[in-house]
Amino acid sequence: MSASVPVNFPQVKRNVGRPTIRQVAADANVSIATVSGVLGQRSDCRVSEPTRRRVLASVDRLGYRPSMMAHALHGMSTMTVGLVSAFDIALWVRSVSGFEKAARDKGYLVLTASTHDDPQLEDRVIGEMLDRHVDALAVYPSESGPHKALRKLAAKGFPVVTFDSGGRLDFDVDDVSIDQFEGGRLQAQHLIEAGCRRVCLVNPAVPCHVNNLKIAGLEAGLHDAGLSLAGRMDLHQPWDRPVGPGPSIIDEIREHLSANRGRYDALAAVGDILALEAIHAARSMGLRVPEDLSVIGFNDHSMSALMSPPLTTIYDPSEELGSAAFSSLLEVLAASGLPRQPRQRKITPSLRVRQSTLAQSTSVRSISSSSVVRSSTGPSISSHNVAN
Repeated sequence: MSASVPVNFPQVKRNVGRPTIRQVAADANVSIATVSGVLGQRSDCRVSEPTRRRVLASVDRLGYRPSMMAHALHGMSTMTVGLVSAFDIALWVRSVSGFEKAARDKGYLVLTASTHDDPQLEDRVIGEMLDRHVDALAVYPSESGPHKALRKLAAKGFPVVTFDSGGRLDFDVDDVSIDQFEGGRLQAQHLIEAGCRRVCLVNPAVPCHVNNLKIAGLEAGLHDAGLSLAGRMDLHQPWDRPVGPGPSIIDEIREHLSANRGRYDALAAVGDILALEAIHAARSMGLRVPEDLSVIGFNDHSMSALMSPPLTTIYDPSEELGSAAFSSLLEVLAASGLPRQPRQRKITPSLRVRQSTLAQSTSVRSISSSSVVRSSTGPSISSHNVAN
């Protein structure tokens, strides 16, 4: 048996072939300081227009790109922001897309990372973002934990904005949230107007802040009409695994409906996927939707309007959430070092009426908390200072 021959992999040098500022200066026949001043558009850099054009031509010809690390070491903006999420980015892709688009429009690059709802990983990821010299951070905090790194940033005045955290963090920080409570209230209002009186909640057994707000709004809306929940489905099976080996969430819903046959006239789900799974389970039992059982969801998932029947749901303006969060981040950046009160902004959701509930109209309508509006109308954003 022959001895194995060690393989020596060649070392790869970073920045090989990358033009330097020194090369740009030589090509343009100017000093390095002049190149830096022209590219940084510094007010103290007084050069003639022909010299400025010559520098920019050399930059373009050589393909030079300034080093963001060098910018950071000199206290300059890196035009980079971090987006830290407690869950998989794919689960709130609309918000991320809205945030990234708003950032790109202002010339910023977004670095994204997920903490998988792990408080310790949240602290570590925030530290890693800071190591990369991001100018600011947008954070969807983990559901629990001390939030040590986030708390420290807020105390030091580092530019940071959170998502959906108004009222659940015990320290002041700028926040942008969807008014989940109002969304739950809209669910109750619509079901009552559709003639439903025996509403069952469809909800994962593991509690979370945003779902708790939705449920509180639903219960408040029912209470205003002299009603209360007729039942709760606090489901233990994973909502993202509708079928597979062993019991599925559809089996669990079907079992609950069988044990409570005739007890409910409506199901209110905290998410569209749960609502669609509930429709599947109900129809597999011979129940008609909406004739026997109205079903309403939450989120306005991209598939909701394509299902049979199309799902009535609450539209949570996720793209606007992301865009508003970046706008807030710019405000915090602009006020960096100045005394200011953190602000909490809320974006109002709206109701999308389709055929899964007993509604008079079969066309899609969008109803806000105050009036009927067109589907294309943007959400309203309210804000207030965080009280000390």
